Amino acid sequence: MNNQFSYKPGDLVVLLIRINNNGNIRERLTLNLKGVNIYISNYINTFELSPSENSIQQVSFIIPQNINPGYYILQLNLDNNLDNHAVSYFQFNII
Repeated sequence: MNNQFSYKPGDLVVLLIRINNNGNIRERLTLNLKGVNIYISNYINTFELSPSENSIQQVSFIIPQNINPGYYILQLNLDNNLDNHAVSYFQFNII
């Protein structure tokens, strides 16, 4: 992820997410981004990783113009074809 955590309405947010396959089989993964307390259009990306392979996935979105100042949370969901699920959160501030 980038090191900026404060944004203004209209700013472009770019997140770089490193994903590792620590398993022993090739996996088909789906990365989904959604806002917890902010509307962000649904971002979905599907890709595959072999065992011990890693990938940097770029996720970007624009902060809505009509957003109020305050703290907001994004939820990142990673699912695989084996019904495993991982969740991470990214908190940022609108100034």
